[in-house]
Amino acid sequence: MPPPRPRPRVDLELVAELLRTWADWLPSADPSTPTPLPGWDVGTLSAHLVVVGEGLLDGLGRPTRDAPLPVLDYVARYAAGAGEIDERARARADGPTAADLAELAARISEAAAGAVPAVVAGPRGPLRGTDWVATRLVDAVVHADDLTRAVPGAPGPSRKAEAAAVRHLLAWLTAEHPGQTLEVRVPPHGAVQCGVEGSTLAHTRGTPPNVVECAPRTFLRLATGRLAWLEARSQGLVSASGHRADLSGWLPLLR
Repeated sequence: MPPPRPRPRVDLELVAELLRTWADWLPSADPSTPTPLPGWDVGTLSAHLVVVGEGLLDGLGRPTRDAPLPVLDYVARYAAGAGEIDERARARADGPTAADLAELAARISEAAAGAVPAVVAGPRGPLRGTDWVATRLVDAVVHADDLTRAVPGAPGPSRKAEAAAVRHLLAWLTAEHPGQTLEVRVPPHGAVQCGVEGSTLAHTRGTPPNVVECAPRTFLRLATGRLAWLEARSQGLVSASGHRADLSGWLPLLR
């Protein structure tokens, strides 16, 4: 039985697949269709996806010996550069074509066959290569979900890409809040246990007394600021049992 492929290579292949799917759909799209992202239409969103893919490859070409930042510390730095990110997408909003996306997908597939550096010099600081690839996958998956909310019938992320993004976000959540007093479930993709600050509970066996559960797309939107916790609760999109089953202070993970 062959050994499993390294996780970052799988993530790279999933990004490439998402880009190919978007490329196949793009010729039928109206680039002026608005999206849920303020001021962004489908053309801008497509341009940003190109920027994400090109940035992914650029980062892989920048190995460094610097000590890596924790992944959530790294992504928190993007908030300060939100204006720059917006400008880069808008500058290319009229340019992305299906051929651009397909060519970029081919380059990322080629990169998946190679080694991922241990640490890369990302645009916001040093980051583990595996984390760099994971953040780019999550970004691409979330924007594919943005597209489905903007255009009914547009291709969203594949089940495999969605699952990978959810599992990365769950791993980052439990790393940020270690412990065993609350369980977060996102069936069918995963579940993690977290610790609630200030809790006197010392749960060591079985399911914790506090449980939060939601669907994958709901979790993706909560974790990336597309959906507020109270809004999700009021709409019945999240079930929460236990007096500490409240993630409003933890989400979003990415802004």
